[in-house]
Amino acid sequence: MQADILCAAEIEKYLTKARNGNITVFDTVDSTNTVLKNLCAEGKARPGDCVTADCQTKGRGRRGKRFESEKGVGIYLSFLLGTGSATPEEISEITAWGAVAVRRATEKVCHAESRIKWVNDIVCGRMKICGILTEMTAAGPVMGIGINVNQTKDGFPPELRNIASSLRIVCKREFCRAQIIAAVIEELDLITESFPEKRAEYLKEYRENCAVTGEDISIERGGEIKKGRAVGIAPNFGLEVIFENGEREIITGGEVSVKGFYPTNQVGME
Repeated sequence: MQADILCAAEIEKYLTKARNGNITVFDTVDSTNTVLKNLCAEGKARPGDCVTADCQTKGRGRRGKRFESEKGVGIYLSFLLGTGSATPEEISEITAWGAVAVRRATEKVCHAESRIKWVNDIVCGRMKICGILTEMTAAGPVMGIGINVNQTKDGFPPELRNIASSLRIVCKREFCRAQIIAAVIEELDLITESFPEKRAEYLKEYRENCAVTGEDISIERGGEIKKGRAVGIAPNFGLEVIFENGEREIITGGEVSVKGFYPTNQVGME
């Protein structure tokens, strides 16, 4: 494979249609979400703007979990969606739409067989290859996406080798990150165009590709852990659970661990 160059011109080469929004590529940042959120606060960002970097020094995921952001092998991207102001519940739904978007993009470019671990992770088998963090700003939702692309198993820290995987490991070949980024950007543009009118389409696809339905889970909220079984995805993209005591509930927040999957407290991605 030729050198995997990451620059705006290389990404734009793979776009299939004209679009609004700037693509800014950095060599190293603390966090692409932080950079784009700061631009939003300064009034210097517009819907469709994308910030990506070759390396992050302080990549993070939900609940402040760290994200290993090795230079030159992963995708670290943040995107300002044009969906307008959103409530916390809507942010959760938008994150679910983002999971559908990333799965579509990686399947299109890499032909990777992946599924969605509620609510914000993409998995191949039971190993994590991508995570999503959406944060609200005055300019709209900023969606941060981290995808493991060309990492090798030995390239992960020892504590992550049985938890995280990459598209290279799964598909047994290297990929052009710029091509994947272009596909992700075009899918995120579709969210801006489609939210919330195409909810039924995204919900159907999310349900069909959810890795959690039918699995035994535990959920931690406010220091309390409850166990049950995930039985479906609700119309608001919440996780429908039947707990051991027979109670049925639609979960929209908290830390969900799935039996047989990686522990949620050990790996987080933006």
